[in-house]
Amino acid sequence: MSRRGLSFVAVVALLALAGWGLLSPPVARASPLKVCAARSVRPLVTSLEGAATEVVAFVGVVNRGPACYLRSVFSFAVTERGRLARVRTNPLRRWLRRDLAHGRTVLFDVWWSDWCGSQRAAQFSARVTLGRSRAFARYPLLPVCLSRAGSSRLVVGAG
Repeated sequence: MSRRGLSFVAVVALLALAGWGLLSPPVARASPLKVCAARSVRPLVTSLEGAATEVVAFVGVVNRGPACYLRSVFSFAVTERGRLARVRTNPLRRWLRRDLAHGRTVLFDVWWSDWCGSQRAAQFSARVTLGRSRAFARYPLLPVCLSRAGSSRLVVGAG
């Protein structure tokens, strides 16, 4: 193999190792706070509301303990009679990494659109999970069916 071919292979190998994080130093978090205790932070569903053809769930995490660094997976799911509904990206999961002051709430909006399944809203719930803690709320209405060829989906909003 020529020197040029060998150096190309070496560059590709280094890029692969860097991509896998094997060459990167561990990332230190900047927060001086301790990681939040599971008993201090709780998920919540503040409301479920219709907005044009979609339904938006306002959900979040509240800190009842001392100021801390929140590092946990937050999950949002639409359930139908206790089982996951057939919705793209259901459940929706996000890593949360941020400082959280005592009594503070971090809020998110999760949008559900294009539902063409059962129209019995009473059978549907929003389930929010943070670690082992859960919160639930029943959907008062369902998204409008825009296209049976498309698929229903969940998306985290900008808020």
